[in-house]
Amino acid sequence: DSIWQALGGVETRLLPLRSRVLGPDLAVTMVPFTLTLTAKTGRQVAGQGVLTAMLQRRDGAWRLLRSHESELHRDQLLQQVMPGGP
Repeated sequence: DSIWQALGGVETRLLPLRSRVLGPDLAVTMVPFTLTLTAKTGRQVAGQGVLTAMLQRRDGAWRLLRSHESELHRDQLLQQVMPGGP
């Protein structure tokens, strides 16, 4: 909760995605992104990360099975935004 109290905004920019077909009805997609965290104090911190998603085709439509998002040096980003650290 404390991170959301310190943040004034989050801006995310998606970069070109990469997908790999694992089988006729299974694929994984990686979506790199950049982000800018804006603290309520006005301080802005830039970072980057990736969203990885496992997709499966069911009944003719692709469905999300699992996803995971991670940011590079997340702890350092949060320490810069939050007074006193996370």
